[in-house]
Amino acid sequence: MGQQQILLIVLSVILVGVAVAVGITMFRDHALNSNKDAIIADLTNLSAKVYKFRITPTGMDGGGGSYADLEDGDLGTAEALDNDNATYEIISADADEVVLQATGTQGATPWIIQCTIDASGNNTFTTTQQAAY
Repeated sequence: MGQQQILLIVLSVILVGVAVAVGITMFRDHALNSNKDAIIADLTNLSAKVYKFRITPTGMDGGGGSYADLEDGDLGTAEALDNDNATYEIISADADEVVLQATGTQGATPWIIQCTIDASGNNTFTTTQQAAY
């Protein structure tokens, strides 16, 4: 009878350990996906500012129909480009297209998301994760 009780205790400990490990993994994955969603929301807001810059006349500190003169300062304050979700930067800006990049701040393999804004203000997102070190 004593061996059966020890076996049941050992099996219970193993099951609890596996359940805790699965729970931690699920929590981490949910946190990373929530961070990804927040970054995409931030990039969507920044892309609206970028398009607003394009359609604003140059006499009113806009691009006058071009993204070519877009700079980080046109997107807002430094806090808007570096928050708890990610760090944002302009990768390229030409007359008809801008590429913004966000590097996430969460997890060992943070998200790198690029947002391409075309001449009509439409967004295209490309997502990848950094390799773990």
